[in-house]
Amino acid sequence: MSGPTEWSTRAACRTVDPWEMFVPARARERRQSDCLGCPVQIPCLAHALDNRITDGIFGGWSQRERRALLRMAPAVSSWSGILEAAGTDFEKAAALAQQQRCLPWLSSEEEAAFTAVFRARFVPLVAFLIKAGGSRQDAEDAVQSACVELAETWRRVECPEPWLRTTAYRMWLKSVYRIRPDELTEEIPESPANDHSDDVAEKLAMVQLLRRLPLLQRTVMAFEFDGCEPSETAEALGVPAANVRQNLRRARQKLERLLDEDAGGGQ
Repeated sequence: MSGPTEWSTRAACRTVDPWEMFVPARARERRQSDCLGCPVQIPCLAHALDNRITDGIFGGWSQRERRALLRMAPAVSSWSGILEAAGTDFEKAAALAQQQRCLPWLSSEEEAAFTAVFRARFVPLVAFLIKAGGSRQDAEDAVQSACVELAETWRRVECPEPWLRTTAYRMWLKSVYRIRPDELTEEIPESPANDHSDDVAEKLAMVQLLRRLPLLQRTVMAFEFDGCEPSETAEALGVPAANVRQNLRRARQKLERLLDEDAGGGQ
């Protein structure tokens, strides 16, 4: 695919301030309409999909539409051919992406196994990261990136599901807090400064309750909710198992206090 500098000079938005393509939801429809009839709509969209650009409008597609397509076909590395055949029709692009062999370096059986793990674990892992304190957008980005890395290293990963959970968590932690799991402390802010998601799922009572815990405590609770033993959590975080058990105990005690306080306040 040609680089953006080769086609962007012919784009309909070439005279528009680039930041105007990164707009709030209420202005998105107007900006998307600017892309209709653009001669480079396909390479623009392919560029965004190939490079996993998760913000802004590219080729007339919003970030939500691009995220959805990438979730359906996480291992597609080049979208140009698919989009040339499907145009900007979402359903056609999704169907073509799912039909083609996306992982040519794997056998058909290996690709099927990867796809099964992806479909089984994507949504639970997003929920896992939300429980750990992430916004839905950050959680989806981290899980998507971890799935791509899993596809690339499939033959070297002995246990895909725990590997995927650990990798997604580390990617999320690094992108939001700029730290490694072994650098977790209770002094780190309880929520990232850019956590402003208004997703309905994040307003569930348990998620909101967990977010009132320090980061380290809600992290070990999130691993426990995902079915991990303390030893597995310790291995994923690179800390002693005793540290995990201690923080689980503290988290449960604080949750009990918070529940009591909330119940008392409601009387």
